[in-house]
Amino acid sequence: MAINRGAPGEFDERANPQTQSGEGPDRPDLINPDDETRSAYGGIIRREDVERASMPKLDDDLRDGDARDDLVDDDSEVEADADDARDDGDERRRPPLALLIGGALLVIILAVGAGVYFTRPTTADLNQVVAKVGDTNITRGEFERMYSQVFDPQESMNRLIQIELVVQAAKQEGVTIDQAQVDDQINEFRSQVGGDEAQFLEALKQFNLGSEAEMRRLLENQQYIDAMILKHTTVEQAKSSHILLQAQTPEDVEKRKGEAETLLAQVQNGGDFAALAREKSDDPGSKEKGGDLGWAPRGAFVPPFDKAIFEEMKPGEIKLVQSDFGWHIIRLDEAAQTRGLDSQQFLQVASVQEAFAQTFMPWVEGLRTAADSEQRVQILVEPTALVPTPAPQPTGGALPPAAPPANEPPAAPAPQPTP
Repeated sequence: MAINRGAPGEFDERANPQTQSGEGPDRPDLINPDDETRSAYGGIIRREDVERASMPKLDDDLRDGDARDDLVDDDSEVEADADDARDDGDERRRPPLALLIGGALLVIILAVGAGVYFTRPTTADLNQVVAKVGDTNITRGEFERMYSQVFDPQESMNRLIQIELVVQAAKQEGVTIDQAQVDDQINEFRSQVGGDEAQFLEALKQFNLGSEAEMRRLLENQQYIDAMILKHTTVEQAKSSHILLQAQTPEDVEKRKGEAETLLAQVQNGGDFAALAREKSDDPGSKEKGGDLGWAPRGAFVPPFDKAIFEEMKPGEIKLVQSDFGWHIIRLDEAAQTRGLDSQQFLQVASVQEAFAQTFMPWVEGLRTAADSEQRVQILVEPTALVPTPAPQPTGGALPPAAPPANEPPAAPAPQPTP
């Protein structure tokens, strides 16, 4: 089943806390239906989309977009599509969701897990206030952390300002923080760096975090950002339920057709759809919810299912639809409407990525415009003056030595001592 895919290797589930457990808000995991653990959507989520778990970065690159309308239903096409993504390089590059606004501390956690440390690049005062957004300070330490990811001083400052504006908006809109999730993330970080308190404090120092309180603040900010992305990315969505009778071979399709037609007649004649879904559906994720799939955007489901709920059905209507994954008895619970997202899983869908560029990005830009007009943003130190010298470099063997320039012979080996 496909959720339009970006270049391989750009996303690690741990970079998004809500996917680590396999669940978003009231949503089961999206798993390739060919895996042993079946998709919560019973094979109707497009596989390509499941594997694209990243979003455009906050700059004008995303305006070009790369939404893909093609459907990938078999393994060979999935692999071919992956190769295309690799070949396209930067054209299909998408940073992890956690880097969307640039403040993802969990990217640092992943770096620790990989044995990569960014050493403190300067001896400057990391508590120096270099910008203000309202009453909130942005420090040199925050700038250096951002610069170690972005390597562009102006963009680093812009992203830090965007982060703070979005966080402040989230607080004003009443977003609450899941402190248990923050505790779990801090404990994971502590475990990855060795579990010892001294090692934990040293890792905080290495990453210019300063203290556990600062780490907690950054993780809370990520929750605020995630909530705002869901709320302010608005896209057409329909609400539906289904009963899946899995049938992927021609023999199974024919064999289960009669069973599907019988079920269809039952629900059309007043049968309890939810009860029949719990009893009969082959979709383990939705069957326990009575077949409820909730709100989903156009392009999240395979084309026959998608077409039915967005183009052919009326609210309350029940219809039998065949896809490559079997027979679906579909009920359209609510007609399509434009609304915010209920789950981060749908941030992977091409139509949502387009909506992100068309709705969330202008909302963020509006926050910046308003803040500038009200003189709530003050840049106290020119960003180019904050660039660490030398620029931060990974240590611990994370990168190989640089190759010699073209047309220049390699340096001669150092002389060896005489025995």
